[in-house]
Amino acid sequence: MKVFLNDIKKHDWLVKKIESKLWGETFLELIKPNYFYFSYDNIEKESSINIVDFGSIYQVNEYTYKRLRASHLGYMNEPFDSSNYLFYSILKSACDTEEEKSMLKDIFIEYKSIDFDENKRNLKQIIKGSLDVNTRLSFSDALYKIFSINKVSLISALVK
Repeated sequence: MKVFLNDIKKHDWLVKKIESKLWGETFLELIKPNYFYFSYDNIEKESSINIVDFGSIYQVNEYTYKRLRASHLGYMNEPFDSSNYLFYSILKSACDTEEEKSMLKDIFIEYKSIDFDENKRNLKQIIKGSLDVNTRLSFSDALYKIFSINKVSLISALVK
């Protein structure tokens, strides 16, 4: 599901938690098409992250990577994807208590149920959008699909 900052701002408790973090104001005031970039370290025992450096940038380039102050670099912009674990980790890093983490998990479970309902409604379109299934596949067709080369020249090369 696509999540916008306005969706996050509907949860007052979460906004307060995000604002209490150094990176919170930058994240909550993000303006499209800018990216929220952040360098972070993993906190494995908590399945969370620690944001070390952050900012808002218009374009991700090599300078963004030169500013790396931690083990990893992440960046994202609106709309956020509710299935992106890094997005969830950003919000989880703002939560301090187990109760807050549980409330955050409930929000994401709600997003997931919306995704399921939407997928059920659009099942025909989802199936149509899948890759074509070929029941017969020749060797030249397989090479053509893998290497995306001209089919005629491939067949003539194989014949020679």
